[in-house]
Amino acid sequence: MVMDWYSLRVISGKEKSIETSIMREIDE
Repeated sequence: MVMDWYSLRVISGKEKSIETSIMREIDE
């Protein structure tokens, strides 16, 4: 699952909002 969000983040590097959203979920 971690790799999934990581891959998505790399593909959508421009969309930092997505990265922050997922990072917040992991932090929780």
